[in-house]
Order: sequence, then C-alpha cells, then structure tokens
Amino acid sequence: MSTATGNPSTPHKKCTGKKKTQNEQAQFDTLAKITKANVNKYTKVKNTSKAYQGHIKRCKEFLASQVKTRRDNDLKVCELGIPTDDLEKALSNPPNEYSAMVVEMFITEKCFLQKCKEGVAEGIHAAFCWYWDT
Repeated sequence: MSTATGNPSTPHKKCTGKKKTQNEQAQFDTLAKITKANVNKYTKVKNTSKAYQGHIKRCKEFLASQVKTRRDNDLKVCELGIPTDDLEKALSNPPNEYSAMVVEMFITEKCFLQKCKEGVAEGIHAAFCWYWDT
C-alpha cells in the first residue's frame, strides 16, 4: 500500500462519523448564512470596509453632483450621447453600461485634479469591485 503522496492510487480516509439523517443535516440556507458571515469576518479588515464604503459614498456624491448640474441645465443627453437618466443609475447594483466610466471619471477627479496619490485610485477601484461582487 502506498503512502499519502498525492498518488491517485493512494487510499483515502473515510469519514468516521455516523451518517446523519436528513433532519440532522444543515439546511442549505443556514450553511449559506454561516459562509457569508465567515467570509465577511475573515476577508475584509474592519477599516478596509469603512474605507471602501467611504469611497463609494463619495463617488455617489460626485455622480449626484454631475447629474444635478446636467438637470439644472436641462441636459437630457450629453454630447457623448449619454442620457442623464441612465447616468444617474450608473452606481446602482448591478452596474450598468456607464458604471465603469463614472468610476474612471471619479478617479480622474481625485488623482489628477485633487492630486491624490495612486493608492487612492487603487482603493476606489477595489471598493467598486467589492461593491459589485458582494
């Protein structure tokens, strides 16, 4: 008999616990809740989540300001062909076709006009990946 070397012919240990009845097995939704709680607990540091939420909040404020300016000027569709109503929903979850563009504009505002460093751009990008993936 071979030892545990990763060889496919190596015998595997069997579970030694008793087979549970259906009533004893965890329900799928219960397992999903436990998984989500542990993923949230162990994948993001508390301050990272706060930083991400701050980036998302500021980006939404940036977008709201842009939309307000367009509406104040009675601009329904800009010169790029972007309807104001669709632009307003760009930071919704799920994202729409203008979402990436709005995040890019926000990063441009922060890094090129406000002179923030590269880490801010990376943080904003990561925040929206997190926002749209969770």
